[in-house]
Amino acid sequence: MMKNSNELKTLLSAFTEQQRQAFQSENVLSLLAQRSQFYDQLLQALWQDFGLAQYEHITLLAVGGYGREEMFPLSDLDILVLTEKPLEEAIQQRLNELFALLWDSKLQLGTSVRTLEECIQIGKAEISVATNMLEGRFFWVINRFG
Repeated sequence: MMKNSNELKTLLSAFTEQQRQAFQSENVLSLLAQRSQFYDQLLQALWQDFGLAQYEHITLLAVGGYGREEMFPLSDLDILVLTEKPLEEAIQQRLNELFALLWDSKLQLGTSVRTLEECIQIGKAEISVATNMLEGRFFWVINRFG
């Protein structure tokens, strides 16, 4: 279980260095895909480590450049936690701890926690938000929203 920002910083630093070295010889599109895959695996592991995988009424989406699998080295890691209903305090606390770990590890993190209804309302009001969600992709789905 990785709940220590120093461990995560070390992991992120090693990955960044590997990407920097690979930049000399590998295709840029391949490197972008590798970045997205790395963050997918990292977030899936942390989602489980923080006990969030057990809840069937929440799911995690990659949005923005991350959702398009276009994670450039200084890109924000944009994620949307989609909920069926407002979150219980215990779940919100776990999410806060997860987000704090990611921020403490110096990741440029963009987070949203919204119900499906909130996504629809905000998407109708703000085209950039609607586009962001349309380009999103689920990467943690079990049996969501019945």
